[in-house]
Amino acid sequence: MKKIFSKIISVAVCAGMVLSTAMSAAAETVTVEPDYPIHGNKCGAVIITPELDREVYVKITQLTPDGDYVYYNTVLPAGGETVGETDYSFIVEGKDDSSYTITLGVPKYKGSKDTQEITYDFTVSDTDYIVDEEINGYVYMFSVLRNDDLEQPEITAEHETVMDENGIVTTVVAVTFPASDIIPGDVNFDEVINLYDVIEITKYLMDPSYFGDDQISAADYNADGKVNLYDAIDIAKMIMNMK
Repeated sequence: MKKIFSKIISVAVCAGMVLSTAMSAAAETVTVEPDYPIHGNKCGAVIITPELDREVYVKITQLTPDGDYVYYNTVLPAGGETVGETDYSFIVEGKDDSSYTITLGVPKYKGSKDTQEITYDFTVSDTDYIVDEEINGYVYMFSVLRNDDLEQPEITAEHETVMDENGIVTTVVAVTFPASDIIPGDVNFDEVINLYDVIEITKYLMDPSYFGDDQISAADYNADGKVNLYDAIDIAKMIMNMK
């Protein structure tokens, strides 16, 4: 392993920083033990910056001839008032041009665990064996953004890969998700799901003009694209299970 990246990785493990030129002081190193059968040199890092008020689901999978192995599978907390201020770093290994897929997922609705997902493929080579001896490591930086005008997640920017004076090859990617502040089941928008919401749905079923578009979205509790008695029943069941 080339010394410069080895030193950088040791800093990452001990102090929660990967690259001083790429990370903020608030960086947090993810320490989940990878489920990976063949260990190579730690030549790469994935840095994720959540810039939205939602949890971000992260799964990094290594693709090998013997099968696909989950390297990391974790959830980054919603940013709250510190949106965009914390970076999370994941150290990955390089061996014979190791191929990876990262899957990023974000709930569309507040409080929901159902995520919309997008994937991105990347590679990390073992820097001991690549032809270009100037390369000392790889960094993939992902900004996770919100744009409510989108219909589905998109890779909205992918900057040209560059190598800095330390031989670190960096690729910057922006991934954007649509999101909604509507809480499924909270039909009257009081941020509490209770029997009053069930009553609102029954009023709508008697008079479809009773709801506006946002209320229709909130009332479709089972996400089948329709508002009907089944949504009211599911909300009632959920309320009963909470007691």
